[in-house]
Amino acid sequence: MYRYPGFLFTIFIFQILFHSCKISKNISHEKLDKLESIISESKVFDNSFTGFMLFDLKNRKEVISHNSNKYFTPASNTKIFTFYTAINILGDSMPALKYCIKGDSLIFWGTGNPNLMNIDLPADSTIINFLRERKEELFYCDNNFADERYGDGWAWNDHMYSYQLDKSPLPVYGNIINIKFTSDSTFVYPDIFIENITFIADSFINTRSFDNNDFVIGKYRSGELLKVPLKTDSEMIIKVLSALSGKNISKFSDNNIIVSPTSTLNLQTGDSIYIRLLHDSDNFIAEQLLLMCSSMLYDTMETKRTIEFSKQKLMTYLQDSCRWVDGSGLSRYNLFMPRSIISVLTQIYDKIGLEKIKVLFPEIDMAESREEQQKYSLNGAGVYAKSGSLSNNYNLSGYLITNKSNIYLFSYMNNHFLVSNKMIRSEIKNTLRYIIENY
Repeated sequence: MYRYPGFLFTIFIFQILFHSCKISKNISHEKLDKLESIISESKVFDNSFTGFMLFDLKNRKEVISHNSNKYFTPASNTKIFTFYTAINILGDSMPALKYCIKGDSLIFWGTGNPNLMNIDLPADSTIINFLRERKEELFYCDNNFADERYGDGWAWNDHMYSYQLDKSPLPVYGNIINIKFTSDSTFVYPDIFIENITFIADSFINTRSFDNNDFVIGKYRSGELLKVPLKTDSEMIIKVLSALSGKNISKFSDNNIIVSPTSTLNLQTGDSIYIRLLHDSDNFIAEQLLLMCSSMLYDTMETKRTIEFSKQKLMTYLQDSCRWVDGSGLSRYNLFMPRSIISVLTQIYDKIGLEKIKVLFPEIDMAESREEQQKYSLNGAGVYAKSGSLSNNYNLSGYLITNKSNIYLFSYMNNHFLVSNKMIRSEIKNTLRYIIENY
């Protein structure tokens, strides 16, 4: 069919307008092209898989997208999803224990709360004081724990490493033992487990049986701190609670008596647990948060149920499906798209605001010089973001404030590289600095 020149010109003008509506009005095509080239032409990213999305928060529109609709292994960027779920279900008041009273007996259940005697969190004696003051006979019950000690896709032979701790219904001491070496002595916390440790001089050995808390520990350098995971079970939990409370606590045996909790003991945690989650990327805290959410929702603790609830009830705005299997991101089964992370970051901003984000998300040092740092500080520029790394994977997603006080959300995901993490981080910072200076 013959198309007259005026019609073709109209189509040409429409295409220009349509393309321009995809970008923020204040950003030139030159700056967009430059940003795209920084990512697509990077020699550092040559042999890896890279995804990036930049989102204009004020205008609620995508600025640039590079593989943002592809799936990546998120590593600890998974904690962004965990954080969003927790602030919606738990807030800053979290269950510490659930219990019921039957005659002269008090039966109690854990809720997954990780605070009890955890040296990485503010000291709290809520649970111990509660048990110490009770007049009833005390029974601990764990029939509400429907999870496994490790998540799907975790490396079971990593059971000796402090980044992979047991999930448990009632954690004690953060489910970890701390051993501090000095020139003339060795300190163990908690010392209740010192009888389980065999020390060997002049050796750097560090072992623990997979199925129990028998340790063989060598002599390390003075000042060194060794953190070794504890194997958790009902027997160990009862032993610790009895010692701390000074009360005789027994394991509850149902004997055909059906019991369920009727009351909840709550604990005000404030920001401490979320700061630990995001600033320290604490895998244990992440997993226990999802268990606490499950305890709140269902009276049982099962990570999978919390995740399904969050996807079906809280994250209905996601335009893409995702594979989300744990709270921490230890599992390589997790698969998220950069644009899905952007969607969750947007909802977090809408719920808690920028000032709270600046407290809870770690600030990333972007400046290459003192002069640049002073300039950023003067203009209020900065990056508040959560990193995520596994072998051959590094991601960074969060909030960026430019020198012009514009706020952007970004998700930068890099998988399957063989160069060093340091090189990847440096290249990511080059991109973000360009945005801070020019957008």
